[in-house]
Order: sequence, then C-alpha cells, then structure tokens
Amino acid sequence: MDKSLPFQSLHGHTLDSDGVLTHKDVLDECLKNKVGVFAFTDHDVVPLEETVVSLKIVDHPVKFISGIEVSCDTMPEVEGKIPTLHVTGLFVDVINKALLDFQEAQIKDRFARMQKFVQNLKDLGFLITEEEVLNHVKGRAIIQPHIVSALKSHPENISLLEKFFEDLKTKAKTDKLRQKQLDEVLTREENQKWYILVMSKDSLHSAYVQYQNSAPISVDDAVRLIRGAGGIALLAHWSYSREKITLSILEKYLKENRLDGLETAYSFGENATHDLFWEDCQKLSALCKKYNLVEGGGVDFHRPENFIGMNDPRFSDFAHKTEGMLERILKKHPKLDFRWTSLS
Repeated sequence: MDKSLPFQSLHGHTLDSDGVLTHKDVLDECLKNKVGVFAFTDHDVVPLEETVVSLKIVDHPVKFISGIEVSCDTMPEVEGKIPTLHVTGLFVDVINKALLDFQEAQIKDRFARMQKFVQNLKDLGFLITEEEVLNHVKGRAIIQPHIVSALKSHPENISLLEKFFEDLKTKAKTDKLRQKQLDEVLTREENQKWYILVMSKDSLHSAYVQYQNSAPISVDDAVRLIRGAGGIALLAHWSYSREKITLSILEKYLKENRLDGLETAYSFGENATHDLFWEDCQKLSALCKKYNLVEGGGVDFHRPENFIGMNDPRFSDFAHKTEGMLERILKKHPKLDFRWTSLS
C-alpha cells in the first residue's frame, strides 16, 4: 500500500444510503486525508456492478473494497430487539443473488418504515410529507437522516423540537433516564438531537418505528448472507450495543465461529466517549487475538468532516489502529476474491 496514505477506513457510506458523496468523491476525500484503503459499506445495499467497474477503470490512488452494513434485529442470546445492531461485510460479491434479493427486500422495508415514521411525526405536530423525505434520497436506501433533513426544512419543526428539548430539561431534574438523554443532547452532534428527542424508542415525545424487516434478521442470518457472498463478517461498533450484548456473549460468537471478527477502531472525533470506547476497543482487540480473528473498523464515514478525527492528534490512537488493517486481514484470509475491489 502507499506509505503516504497510511490510514484505512473499512466502514463508510455514500449517497447509496446515508452518505453525502458519490463513491468517486469519497475516494477523493480519502486522498486528501491520508486514507489509503476504503470499504464501501452502505446500509443494506451493495455498490452497483457498473459503479465498481467504472471505479476500477479510474485506477484511483486510494484502493477500495466492496461491502455492506447489514441491519440486524436480534441475537438469540439477548432478549428483545437490539438498537444499532449491525454486521459489516467486506469483500462481498456485488452480483450475488441472495445478497441482491436481500437488498431489494430491505429497500421495500425501509420505505414502509419511512411511511410510519412520517405519520408518527405528524401526530406529534411536525410538518412533513413522504414526498419531502424522498426528495432527500439520492441513492437507493431510505435512512433516518433523510427524514431529519426533511424535518429541518420547516422552521416550525425546529421550534417544536426546541419545545421538546425544554420538556426534556424539566423532566431531567427528577428522572435519571431523562438526565442521561439530556447529557447526550448536549454532547452529541446537532442531528443527534432529533434522534434523541423524537426518533428513539425512549424519547420523551417519541415517533419511533422499529425496523420493518419482512422477517427478523439475526446476527447469524447476516453472517450467513455475507459468507454466502464470499465475504467476511464483522460485528460493527460494539460500544453502541454494549449494554445489551455482554463481552461474554460476544466471546461465545467468536469461539463458535459465528463471526469472522470485530470492528476494533471507531468513534473518531467523539470527545465525550473517547476513553470509554478506547477501553472497549482494547478489549475487543484482545478477543480477536485470542481466537485469531480479524480486526476491522474505521471512521464510519458519511461526510467530509468525519475524516477530521483521523488526522486529529486527540484521536491518533484510533487512527494508528487502522494502519495495516487490510494487510492483517489478508494474512488471515488469503483467498478472498478481489474481483469487486481495486486491489491487485
């Protein structure tokens, strides 16, 4: 790999889901930020065959891998639904029939979820229509940020959100859950305010809609799907699910070969969670080493400013964990198919 581009990000998004750039533009941003390898892991969709072919012709200095981030519902070892439960697939075959069938089902399910979200938001008093949401969708998958973008287009919605924020501040004086949510609102990026205040299951004023999968998708289902398409499957950003998925459960999956590895570098640029997530990532690295499994992760790229953390000295510990990540993966999986990558 190019030594002038030492960092790697094996988790990132484009206009195909909730990113803001095309695949080519993402690679250009990588080049500006010393990122030499990038994996396209859009939510529940794979890069189009023609996109991969056209990118390979460009012969960009930044190497890319085709992948997917599968949204899951369940783990049999954990009771109930698990928020932010994702499995990242790398080196997948983008024309695999089972993967494409899954993709089409997910696109339909996400449309149905959006419709229910819109109705719930209207019931709370927000101004929003399905058409407004669709106007913000530039790719193939409808994601919650598209709904937030539609909401933000009406000043009246911002005023209502501020009213809900004041309600939360009042409740936080006597309620520990609301105090925790208030702390999150005050420390997370602006768009997170919408998720915490109105779009989460535990929001004080909630428009939340559970994932509308036609059939429940477990982590095991996601792993089978990814492996069936020739890829390797890693549990993504465990820290966001740490309250439900214990380390002992995670170790059980690794020991039983129900995952190919874990993401062990993530949360770039989040000062409030840095120490906790760094400690988590060290524990995850130790588990991967114990079972000789791969370590992945990266910036979870959505927009250009996400790469700031990669070159920020405050997050150099996470950034250095990504150096040589791909090479270490290939040592453990030397027979991975490069057909849908720009690797030689």
